[in-house]
Amino acid sequence: MSWCIAVESKRLNVYSFEEKHATYHKLLEHPIDVPEEMVKKYLVQYQEYMDWVDSHFHVNSYFEYERDLAGIEQYILNLSVFKKYKKPLTWKDRWEISWEDWNRMHYLLSLVPFDHHFTDQEHDFMKSNIDLYTTCRIDIQDLQDQGILVSGIPIKLHTLQQKTKLISNVPQCLEYYNNWARSATANFALTYTPAEMTNLAALEHSAWCADTGRALTHNDITQQKLLLSDLKE
Repeated sequence: MSWCIAVESKRLNVYSFEEKHATYHKLLEHPIDVPEEMVKKYLVQYQEYMDWVDSHFHVNSYFEYERDLAGIEQYILNLSVFKKYKKPLTWKDRWEISWEDWNRMHYLLSLVPFDHHFTDQEHDFMKSNIDLYTTCRIDIQDLQDQGILVSGIPIKLHTLQQKTKLISNVPQCLEYYNNWARSATANFALTYTPAEMTNLAALEHSAWCADTGRALTHNDITQQKLLLSDLKE
């Protein structure tokens, strides 16, 4: 689904809140209808990629989105390349905010241009972390200005639940996927019921945001800080 959306949007990643809104607000108004051949195309490409990886590399660890995303920094620091370090420097060591909190801030603030309604918990979370988030974001911009980084850190685009608002024929896409999975030899090709997909989508979505609440205002996070957080020019 992500690849199908990328084909329509012409964007693999976005790096600013304005870019995200400009890229996707029209898709929210006019969701796309994904043909079966496109779903199969990207499933086959992914299976071919996994076969290539297994043929050319001794894979040390497989990242599983549902299992590992919540602790992605620890997952990375547990990889063999970091085992020689007794205590690798973490995101929080450097910027006083954990990677998970910083990345969630990066995502939640990107919803402001979409008039997303935030819960009280999200308001409190953003108010508590906006200063540390902003300091880190400006440091990242400095690294870009110095040519050390080619780009900033991309913003999470959509949860699976949000993808269902960009694609008009999600039930059919699940059917297309299940038909492919039943005939595929890949060990990751598991079939899913609609209820299972709904539960997975809700679980992922709840880790990032909630759909009920009130819109963010400049009384909650000042206009100056919002501008600074998205970015120092």
